[in-house]
Amino acid sequence: MSSDRAGAAIEALRERGAHQFDPIRFRFIEALARRAQAYGGDARQLLDGRLAKLLADYAEHFDRARSGAGAAIDLVGVSEDSANRSALAGLVDQLDRHRPAALLDPAAHGVGRALAHRDPVVVDPAHPGLCRERDERGSRDLA
Repeated sequence: MSSDRAGAAIEALRERGAHQFDPIRFRFIEALARRAQAYGGDARQLLDGRLAKLLADYAEHFDRARSGAGAAIDLVGVSEDSANRSALAGLVDQLDRHRPAALLDPAAHGVGRALAHRDPVVVDPAHPGLCRERDERGSRDLA
């Protein structure tokens, strides 16, 4: 594979978003393509052969992963819009669905009332490492 063909194959993969599939491996292929340009003769043929194999393997893995992801999306019936959402957004949605009821309405379980009547923790200026908690009975050390 000549350097022009390798460069075109790398750009074609980049346009398809393949550079994000396995970024470290993709950068290795790019680096090998750049380095191969500095050689000639038998060494260049050896590097071009290795580069062609790496590019073909990378494209195959990328296509297989893409088709597998498409099949999985079809299997679960996820819309294309939700498939494009970030993994973080999906995690947030999942956490929202499994949130305990006490966090949804703390007042219903007495948690809100207990926290509302609690005085804040104060730092004793004479002893900066010692925190004190005040309530109706006085204060106590928290250290």
